[in-house]
Amino acid sequence: MNWELIVSACINIFGFVVTYFLTTKSLKDEIQKSKVSISLEKMSEIPYKLTNILNTMSKKQIDIEEYTELLSLIYSYCSEKAILITTEFQRLNYEIARKGDKVSKEERYKPLALLTLLITQIKYDLTMEIVNPELWFIMKINDYQTSKLDDVIKEQIIFYAYNLGLNEEFIKDI
Repeated sequence: MNWELIVSACINIFGFVVTYFLTTKSLKDEIQKSKVSISLEKMSEIPYKLTNILNTMSKKQIDIEEYTELLSLIYSYCSEKAILITTEFQRLNYEIARKGDKVSKEERYKPLALLTLLITQIKYDLTMEIVNPELWFIMKINDYQTSKLDDVIKEQIIFYAYNLGLNEEFIKDI
């Protein structure tokens, strides 16, 4: 019996098996990278779109088709925390719509507080950067820090951040 031939054949078979498993692992890694890349690409537009909604919320009604598409994007590509915030935002919108004119001024700012938290969460998911969710209010409302809104909105942001189990760093500077 020719031992060299048997050893050579065994080495070839072993090499084939190792190559097969490494190729399979490499292919799975590439597929995962592709999935992550697609998700990041889709998610990257969401904070901008949410900021536009924040900017127009008090001035005019939101385009329903655009809003529905945004909700679908959030559910499809964002983290569980972002989906939790969005779910609470929707629940609150339905509650406010049901109450109609009986909604207090403080209650009207709750959805805005949730949207700023949602933008903060998605930005964190994308870049690992934390932006104070209160900064939007400071930037957009002229007398925000001297008005009573300051305390109301801070309270709401903190309330939702804790109740939804969000990163405590989001409210560190509030």
